[in-house]
Amino acid sequence: MDQRVNDLFHRMRASAERLADRTEEVTSRAVDAAGKKATDMVESTRINMKIYDLNADVDRLYREIGKMLYDTHLGEMADQELVQEKLEKLDEKHREIEELREKLNDLKAAAKCPVCGKECKAGDTFCSECGAKL
Repeated sequence: MDQRVNDLFHRMRASAERLADRTEEVTSRAVDAAGKKATDMVESTRINMKIYDLNADVDRLYREIGKMLYDTHLGEMADQELVQEKLEKLDEKHREIEELREKLNDLKAAAKCPVCGKECKAGDTFCSECGAKL
């Protein structure tokens, strides 16, 4: 075979190998980013379920406290320690809900690059690491 043709084949082969390596790298980063996104979605769902459960507890406590208040209106003596205990539980549930909402906001605040997986600011249009569109 002519030397120039042979050189051309070698250059083409080297280019194809570089392209394959780059494709593998980009694909790997995309898979990692997709996995991270799935993990974030699972965490977000878990937090939302916990908030839902805590809100159900809050509603139950409101009903119980309301019943005690109404019973007092009817002339029955309410156990002040029990009322205080329920109010403290209610405060605790509200604190937990607020903490979970902050975690949820933190999850939503950051944007992940779909190509390289770098965490970018929520308002960014392009990744600061690889330049990919977010």
